Amino acid sequence: MIRRFIRYGERPDYPLIQVADEAILGDEPIVGERRLGNLITTGVATDGVSVFAQVSLLNLLTYRVALGPEFPDAIPANIRRRHFFNVANRQILDLEARERKMVRKE
Repeated sequence: MIRRFIRYGERPDYPLIQVADEAILGDEPIVGERRLGNLITTGVATDGVSVFAQVSLLNLLTYRVALGPEFPDAIPANIRRRHFFNVANRQILDLEARERKMVRKE
C-alpha cells in the first residue's frame, strides 16, 4: 500500500505512518540517552498478515510505516530484520529490537 500512496497518491483507510519518540532497541530507555545511529527494522503487524517497517534517524523519532496490508502470499520467515548503522564508526550491526507492532486502526 505504501507504494501505491507514493506513486499514485492513493490513501488507505488506515494510517500508513505512525511517529513515536520511543526507543527501538530493547536495551535502551524509553526516555534518556540512546546510541547515536540510524535504525531500520521490518516485521509483522499484530494482525499477523501485514508487513511494516520502523525507521529511526539518529535514534531519535521512530517512524512506523505500513508496507503492505494482508500480504498476498505467505509472509517470508525472515521478514523480521533489524539493523543499526553506527554513524561514528560506519559499521552496520544486526540487532534485536524491542517488540513493537504497528496496529491498524479500522
